[in-house]
Amino acid sequence: MILFHRFVLYPARVTHIDFPAIMFLLAGMMLLTKKPRSGYFLIGVSLAIKQMAIFLVPIFIVYAWHQNRSKKVTILHSLFLLAVSALSLAPFIVNNPIGTMQSIFFSVERAATGDFASPSLSTIVGLTGTHARIPMLGILILVYIAVWRKELRLFGATLAVFVVFAGFNPVLFFQYLAWIIPFIPLAISEVTLSESPLQSSHRLRDT
Repeated sequence: MILFHRFVLYPARVTHIDFPAIMFLLAGMMLLTKKPRSGYFLIGVSLAIKQMAIFLVPIFIVYAWHQNRSKKVTILHSLFLLAVSALSLAPFIVNNPIGTMQSIFFSVERAATGDFASPSLSTIVGLTGTHARIPMLGILILVYIAVWRKELRLFGATLAVFVVFAGFNPVLFFQYLAWIIPFIPLAISEVTLSESPLQSSHRLRDT
């Protein structure tokens, strides 16, 4: 399902860089429990290849805090997460800091476009530029809150983030959908293999 889904085959066929970025993201997330430093480093490699996973950074920081309850360890893991991107950006920032910042924030201000005829909510109501991202960011904040409250687990939260991105970002291309596919079976397995914290809290309240 993950390797040969039509949305995954598309970026490979048109030689986009989504597939290696997704691969490093998945590999890193698989290692977070037993080898967190290696896991965060690989997720950082994914961010350095393509910034699609940037919306997951708050989730990983919250996850690191929940795993250790230590500010020092959380900061250390966050540094592993951001180290590769920082190192890869450093030469460009030194050479042309303004141009580098403009290229990073281009996606934030980019006009509505993409491969789909169906417009996003922000496009329908006439929002443009950074304002067009307000609906998406508002829902993402709710996802982050759910992760903080342990009502969403890691893979489920990741799936939620990419679904929100696909549904509310004014810019949407076919290759973006490839980021959703791997997390559908992973989020399902996460729920079915063990009871979620939310279900446990309901059970305790009922008893």
